[in-house]
Amino acid sequence: MKLLTALFALIVISISPAYASPRYTAAKQAAEKVKKDEKELARRIARLSATDRAKLKAAFKALDSDGDGVSDILEGALKSSRCDADSDDDGIDDDEDSDEDNADSDGDGHNDGNEIGAKGKITSFTDPTLVVGGKSFTVTANTTFRGIGFDKSDLVANLCVEVEGHVEGSANIADKIKRDDDC
Repeated sequence: MKLLTALFALIVISISPAYASPRYTAAKQAAEKVKKDEKELARRIARLSATDRAKLKAAFKALDSDGDGVSDILEGALKSSRCDADSDDDGIDDDEDSDEDNADSDGDGHNDGNEIGAKGKITSFTDPTLVVGGKSFTVTANTTFRGIGFDKSDLVANLCVEVEGHVEGSANIADKIKRDDDC
């Protein structure tokens, strides 16, 4: 509902310049809050079992833009597409897709069940091991760095980053590292 309210406010603002100043500010703040809340929801959902995720999908059948049986709010949190009923292109609509099939819903080349991430301050970096949010990641030659001028040499303690990676054997491999000012 918050997402709908924020989107509606943004539409009204873009149509009506007279509302632009205070209403634009309020809508922008609401949209930023929704984005933050959605990230928190994604973190919480990631900790759930496949059974609990299925129960949550069933409980939230609100706005469903792509008609796949999974609400837009949950699709964002589950990293599936709000506009594509079959986000991982495996021939099964998102509402029938088993979380246990480990499909690659975000197209990063890694099964969703093997994905791992962390956001926060770097605790330590001793090449190739990066520690963020209590999780250790191995930085490889394939790790990509997001941000202008941001590279491996910038990995220092107390820098805020977001790490996306995957589990390979018993190691967490860092696929993407992005500088993040929100920690």
